[in-house]
Amino acid sequence: MSDFVTTAGSLRDVTLRDGLQLTGKVLPTEHKVEIARTLLALGVPELEIGSMARPDLVPPMANSMEVVAALTPEELQRCWVWVATPRQVARAAEAGVRKFQYCLSVSDAHNKANIGRTAEDSVAAMPEAIRLTEEVGGSIQLCLATSFTCPFDGPVDPERVLAIAADPRTDGAADIVVADTLGQAYPAQVHALIAAVRSGTPQRRILFHGHDTWVWVSPTLWRHWPRARMRWTVPWAVWVAAPSRRGRVATPPARTSCSPPAPAGSPPRPWRPWSISPNGC
Repeated sequence: MSDFVTTAGSLRDVTLRDGLQLTGKVLPTEHKVEIARTLLALGVPELEIGSMARPDLVPPMANSMEVVAALTPEELQRCWVWVATPRQVARAAEAGVRKFQYCLSVSDAHNKANIGRTAEDSVAAMPEAIRLTEEVGGSIQLCLATSFTCPFDGPVDPERVLAIAADPRTDGAADIVVADTLGQAYPAQVHALIAAVRSGTPQRRILFHGHDTWVWVSPTLWRHWPRARMRWTVPWAVWVAAPSRRGRVATPPARTSCSPPAPAGSPPRPWRPWSISPNGC
């Protein structure tokens, strides 16, 4: 029997953030705005439209605040922006952002490589990020990158994920995003961790952010949809627009040339270190 409450799930499109961040070039602001408005008009419930990451490290995100400025307050109510520090929250709020995805890596090695601080440093700074969000009447969610594997240290202890999710300093976050940054988690593993996070923080909405590296996002999605009381943030655009972590353009046929998914409950495939992009979830 499922651990989840039977309700419909929902999707969040991350084309404009995760789908573009590895492309190396800046898509013109007007094109990003057109994509955002097209997706919203099609009825996509929520979008990630950009990031406050340093432009020199993640050039495709350099015009994120220009995109924010071009959208209406009503449109921005359905749009999230990636942040990693209270200062970034403040800058984004000044530009008009009201939905903040505060991201940190469960793995210290990845968090240091990504934003130059330990996971504890990021957790310690979160109350200030929450305060700044509340000042502008916004919403903030906690995104836990490398919830399953780290490109530097390998498999991540689930207890680290649960400890951060249950830390009282994160209580102001309405949602928790469990991110499979490398796309190596198998369906039963995702199910078990999300069930544990939900059990430890039942008052919050749970989101799963997946990468289809091993062709496991689809079986994971279908296993829990629509039973899971959660949202899915899957970078569909990465399939067709962004270089994969294997150093080539990833398309659905290329993905399916990988080994088939392991049966539910089987151990994860051997971990391998891959190239990492800044701002990665």
